[in-house]
Amino acid sequence: MNTDSASLRSSDIELVEPTPQLRIVSDSEAAELAAEIPTGSPFAPGTALPLDLVGQPISFEAGVWRETMLGGLLASLIMILFGLGAVAIFPIGAVLIGAGGCLLGAMALVTRRPTLALAATLGNLVVLAIGFFRSFS
Repeated sequence: MNTDSASLRSSDIELVEPTPQLRIVSDSEAAELAAEIPTGSPFAPGTALPLDLVGQPISFEAGVWRETMLGGLLASLIMILFGLGAVAIFPIGAVLIGAGGCLLGAMALVTRRPTLALAATLGNLVVLAIGFFRSFS
C-alpha cells in the first residue's frame, strides 16, 4: 500500500464535522451570546429537568469497565498460583495475595465470563483461608 502524499487526492478527504469559525464580535453581540449560555445551579428552585430525563430508569452500564476487568480476571487467576506458592514460605503474604485476588475476582463478575470470575474469587478465598490457618500453626 503506497502511503506517500503524492498518492492522496483531494477527493479522498472528507470532512466529518465543520471546523468552528472564529470571529470578532461587538460588545452587544457578545452580550446576546452570553445570555444564551445557561448559568446557575440546575438544582435551584424553579428549574426543571429536561423532559427526556424525567422518568428514565437509572441503570449501570459497564462499558469500558467490562473489558478492563478481563485483565483483572486474568490477574486474579494468576494470584491463585502465587498465593499457593506463598503459603509454605510466607503465610501472611498468602493471606494478602488471596484477599487481593478475591477483590479482583469479585470486580471481574461484570465481564463476559462471570463463571470463571466466580471460580477465581472462590479459589482466592481458599488461598486466603489456607494462608490464614497456616499462619497460626
